[in-house]
Amino acid sequence: MEKEDLQNSIEVLQEQCRAFEREGKFKKAQMIKNQIEEELLREEAKIYDEIQGKQENERIELEDSHLLEYQEFISNWDKRLNSHKKDSDQQIFLMIEKHKREKIQLLEKLEKQISLTPKPSAELLNMLKIQEGLIKIQDYGEAHKVQQRVNLLTKGENHDWDKERKRKIMQQEAHLDKRQEIELNALRKRLNTIEDEMKTMRIAELESLLQKYQNAKKELQNYQIQELNKFSSQRSVMLS
Repeated sequence: MEKEDLQNSIEVLQEQCRAFEREGKFKKAQMIKNQIEEELLREEAKIYDEIQGKQENERIELEDSHLLEYQEFISNWDKRLNSHKKDSDQQIFLMIEKHKREKIQLLEKLEKQISLTPKPSAELLNMLKIQEGLIKIQDYGEAHKVQQRVNLLTKGENHDWDKERKRKIMQQEAHLDKRQEIELNALRKRLNTIEDEMKTMRIAELESLLQKYQNAKKELQNYQIQELNKFSSQRSVMLS
């Protein structure tokens, strides 16, 4: 029943009640009064159900809106963190590849710079000079003896130089490895710092989002309480 129709119906019933009252027909007046109260109670229940339904829809709408915003928040942050991880992996991969190229270039450079054969020692040069002198005077027997000594010295010096050459290469390689390790660790630390800052920001934004929802929820609760209080006040007026 529309509010205006209900009001008209109540007014008609109230007039009938007053008429029966004037006529002293109190039993009929009571029946009319009871009918008026029943009409008002039915209307009250109807309005209350409508308010309850509306308020429930408002709560559901708020929760759905928050859930959607929360899901978008999670999705966006997942994308940002995944993007950072991919970028970090790419930067680390590129640096490792650069380090590989640097090592290849260093080894090639050292192979060219460090001679495969050593510089002859003073003793070896002296023995060669003696050998050459013996050959000139055709003292081949002594020349052969000196030659054996030269071969032995050459073999020893080549062996020692080979060890020294490898040591120099390994030393340069170790220096490069250390520098590259420091460089790679610095990159990883910087990328991890960025990730930690992003996660801290994510937590702060999530807390802000949850607080926003709690504030909206509290505001809606206060509004709905006021709405029910207003209904109760109007009910008292209707029944008076």
